[in-house]
Amino acid sequence: MFRLGVIIPSKNEFESLRKIVKKLQKKKVKFIIINDGSTDDTNEYLIKNKINHIKNRVSIGYTKSILKGIVYFKSRNIKYILTMDADGEHDVSYLTKFKKKLKKKNYDLIIANRYHKNRISEKTISLFTKRKFDIEDPLSGFKLYKLKTILKNLKYISKNNFFVDYMAFLIKEKYQVININYK
Repeated sequence: MFRLGVIIPSKNEFESLRKIVKKLQKKKVKFIIINDGSTDDTNEYLIKNKINHIKNRVSIGYTKSILKGIVYFKSRNIKYILTMDADGEHDVSYLTKFKKKLKKKNYDLIIANRYHKNRISEKTISLFTKRKFDIEDPLSGFKLYKLKTILKNLKYISKNNFFVDYMAFLIKEKYQVININYK
């Protein structure tokens, strides 16, 4: 069974976040928004519409917001965690591609590669990780994690390592990691 929880860290992305929430609600997917100190209409929208969320009192950043979502889903009968950015770049309908990959093999991490990387730093890091780990887009925010694997290695992640470091750790420790192309 594909028991999925979606974590969306968000900071000042109200307009695109609203659209994502509507799509997730239609798919009846369990999700949580981590409001990382937004100063736009995000918090009012989440409260008014009774959207499942956690509000960070102050901005704690992407990695720590994701970790809050993981802790939230820890005891909620979830097998996989999907992270999505709140900027609208990721298509909710893409969940079927993740499901298909999991039917073939029980991956610990699936990374959806972007076709276009905006910053030179993204391109440089991607070039390095492609050569070293055969991972094309480690900075993609669209990833599916096996929750059991994350919880087993939570101590490693909690040391303020970025999720790129976690990906390299999984590969080094011979966990099942794969790329899929995302358009």
